[in-house]
Amino acid sequence: MFSILETADKPVRSPNGQTYTIVLNALREQSAKPRLPGGVDDDEIVKRNRLQAVSRAKVVWDEVTSRWRKGQIIIDEELACAMGRVLLNGDHRDLDSILSLVEQTMNISRIDKDQIVPQQTGKKLQDNTYGYVVPGRNALSLVMKALARLRRSNLAPKYWQVFTEDYRIIPDADNWFSYLGVCAKAGASAKAAEIIQMMPMELLTPKTYRLAFKVCVKDNLNVHAFDNANMIFDGMARTLKSPDCESLKLYLQAALGNHRKFKLLEETGDPSGSKFARGEQIVQALDRLWEPLKLAQNALAYPDINTRSPEEEWARTYDDRAQLIGLSRMIVAAIDKLLSEGMVSPELIKVLKTRRNILNRQVARHYEKYHAMKGKSKGKEEQKPAKDGDQAW
Repeated sequence: MFSILETADKPVRSPNGQTYTIVLNALREQSAKPRLPGGVDDDEIVKRNRLQAVSRAKVVWDEVTSRWRKGQIIIDEELACAMGRVLLNGDHRDLDSILSLVEQTMNISRIDKDQIVPQQTGKKLQDNTYGYVVPGRNALSLVMKALARLRRSNLAPKYWQVFTEDYRIIPDADNWFSYLGVCAKAGASAKAAEIIQMMPMELLTPKTYRLAFKVCVKDNLNVHAFDNANMIFDGMARTLKSPDCESLKLYLQAALGNHRKFKLLEETGDPSGSKFARGEQIVQALDRLWEPLKLAQNALAYPDINTRSPEEEWARTYDDRAQLIGLSRMIVAAIDKLLSEGMVSPELIKVLKTRRNILNRQVARHYEKYHAMKGKSKGKEEQKPAKDGDQAW
């Protein structure tokens, strides 16, 4: 590839921006390919390949910027982001240089930790005299991913403001997800809840909510993490037509794991108050989960798609059933914790035991049906006639 590039030195066939984009994308793809037999790479080999690709890309980029300054080629967003995505595979210094790359090619000043957001950047959108790249969604995702890996979540809102307000970029689903990814790396549950509220309704998917709840689970030392999870849960209840069991499990996990404030209360000399306060938080989560759980059960009991046999219906919905059973078992475990540790008042015990018994029966029926369906499937396999050339015994 580089040999071919070296021969393209005549004016009639000199490389253009698209040529360099192809080269940089090839370097990124090559560094991701396994080199050892069986497709399994040693971590050190993978790291060395990636750093080698970054080093080669920097040589190519030096040539690109040299020709750009001479007015021989035009750098567009695709080319600048191709270089940036190679740098994403580099070390900390390479990741940091992505912000310098954006400054170099798009004239967006680096926003350092204590620096305010540059003002009137939008004027550059109308007056692009110097041939700078006009940033778009590709560049926005690149910057968000770089900040996530650098764990510099404090800069993300500032860059987001520059791109979306000054350059009037309308973020797509990938942009929003990358923004949430910055929060996920930093464990910033309050910001994640804020982003969920800002997102257009049509872009909110189960994948989005799962990531947002994962942020709340990670942010377990924040005394307000469960409150943030409740805000996300309320948004999910308004937007998703069908409950997502994986999101519901993560929500319950956030309720169970966010107990630092109760430990602080216990340390003040009120262990009983701490225990009941934590129990109240778990009960609140269980109450919120009960209605979505029933909706998910009804969706499986009354499917929209007709199938030819119960076995076919079971096979089609098995993954969804497994997710639902996983959630049910997790709720049963949470109820057991409340009852065994005496974390609830006597009047709640009867309600919790009733719910526990209902879920236990559903779990038992699921596994009974699972073994029955498995036996039927095995029997059908054994009854299949042998094909020509097969031995029938």
